[in-house]
Amino acid sequence: MKRKIQSNTNYTISNMNIRKYVFLLLLLPIISYSLYAQRDCPTALQGYLKPIGDTGINWAVEAMLSGGGMTDAYILDNALFVGVEYVVKKHLFFVEGGSKFWAKDYTEIGDGLLTSNQSFGLRELMYKYNGDDIDVSVGMHTSGLNDFFVLDERAFAVNAAGEYKKINYTFSAGTVMANSARNGKFCSRTYLYDINPDRERAYLGKKPGETNYIGLSAYWDFEKETIVESSNDEFEESDEEFESTDEFEENNDEFSESDEEFESSDEFAEDNGDEFSEPVEAKKKDKKVLGFFKMKKFGVLLFDEFGSYSDVNKFLGGIFLEIDFPLGLTFKHEVLYQEYLDNRGIIIYLHLDRSFFWGNQQRTILYGDYYKMLQIDENAICGLPFSNIFAGPVFRLDAIDIPFYSLAIKHSLMKHRLSFVLRYSHQQEGDHMKELDLQIVKRLGKHLKLSGLAGMFNADFLDDTNYIGQIELRFSL
Repeated sequence: MKRKIQSNTNYTISNMNIRKYVFLLLLLPIISYSLYAQRDCPTALQGYLKPIGDTGINWAVEAMLSGGGMTDAYILDNALFVGVEYVVKKHLFFVEGGSKFWAKDYTEIGDGLLTSNQSFGLRELMYKYNGDDIDVSVGMHTSGLNDFFVLDERAFAVNAAGEYKKINYTFSAGTVMANSARNGKFCSRTYLYDINPDRERAYLGKKPGETNYIGLSAYWDFEKETIVESSNDEFEESDEEFESTDEFEENNDEFSESDEEFESSDEFAEDNGDEFSEPVEAKKKDKKVLGFFKMKKFGVLLFDEFGSYSDVNKFLGGIFLEIDFPLGLTFKHEVLYQEYLDNRGIIIYLHLDRSFFWGNQQRTILYGDYYKMLQIDENAICGLPFSNIFAGPVFRLDAIDIPFYSLAIKHSLMKHRLSFVLRYSHQQEGDHMKELDLQIVKRLGKHLKLSGLAGMFNADFLDDTNYIGQIELRFSL
């Protein structure tokens, strides 16, 4: 969902100010590379930004205290984040960073082996132009292509998104580095709650230009209403009819929260507190389905990965669609052709969900996701490096682990601002990794959120079933 820029003050942009903007924009690559970006340290800061008088500056702060454990270790994880936004008419500058400390005590090694780390860094550092017909952003931020899973990555990138009548298009090109990527090495819970740190993951370069991508997508929005204003041939976008609070959201806005296995912004996101508001659009969902089905969107996508790190050019192209069926069922589907070396194949994504709304301000949602690859070349593997699906809090199944599926049920008590999520993820080949976890989220007033997670997991490389538990308190101001 696009985040509109708001400002209560009118500004005049002089030639001197324009030169300042250009100079800052030119500095972004240098600053972002030297300080690194905080990977997978998600926050809800954007939902709490507040103005400082009439200066055009907005700010927010968030503190996080978390503790947990696994079968072989106790874990402590604390963080403090600060975000600052500066708005001048259609121009926006945003920076978010902070500090994080973690410690891990391995209980199986005699008197215990304690490891810890203190890290500082940036999560976002970007400029955005919010135009009438197109939005353009440049800097270190999360990028996507409006499809369902090809690109969801933090990169130093140039993004552009616009619309013409009922056609929505997105362009993204960037470079991804291991230290700043969402599943990278800096400020990462991947290495805290991980039973097998040596498991193969996406190969990412360490310097700009080593791992790059360029992608383009366009889709037809069947639900959008076109309204002609006066004598101009301009069109205004109507309200979206589907929700954007869960893992299947097209999470391409640089101001939406990033995905994280234990954070409100993961697939069971609370959407900055709106989770417990009555979803009026969703309640009307069944009434909008006419006949056997209703097409909501149909799109095409082209994607290319290249760079000196692996010296391999990966090309993908395909289609994606979303359909409403009777009984409130929503179906999403994406089919991609992959071409690189001896790894030609067809990648398939299937999703089905159903929402139930009860008369006592309660909601239940059923989810199902399935990822599969049909091999054209023998032993071909999925080469998507930037999908970051993160199915399961420990194994975090991703495109490289295809085939796998994930099933979930979420129940929300909106009046009590409380939700429960039960999720099961299972890899069908390879190491046969599987996880079952329960997540509980309770909001305490406007600024506090308490969440807990408990689960079990197993795989072929483990002798026994292992367990995980975690509790987290976040204060956002």
